[in-house]
Amino acid sequence: MQTYLIHWQFPDQEAHMKGADVFAQYVESNCESDKFEGFEVINRVVNPEGASGWAIVKASDHKAVWKWCHPCCKGLGNDVEVIPVLTDSEYLAVHKELDEK
Repeated sequence: MQTYLIHWQFPDQEAHMKGADVFAQYVESNCESDKFEGFEVINRVVNPEGASGWAIVKASDHKAVWKWCHPCCKGLGNDVEVIPVLTDSEYLAVHKELDEK
């Protein structure tokens, strides 16, 4: 599973407030889509004042990431950036491997 950092940004507070209602309902329903075959949200934080948020997720591939992001993007006008990243242990393993060369 690959680790990804996902950042979303709403274009303005009006769009954010529309999204906030959808997100509140999602959280109240126990974030049911945060874990499915090939995908899991590790952590999520939101910045209401900045109309943005971040999630650290594990996914089998980019298709699984899009499957999770799509409902949040549909009709809300937010920008989403998906960045593949390494955990500390993954970084250390690669660092040691490269250092041996």
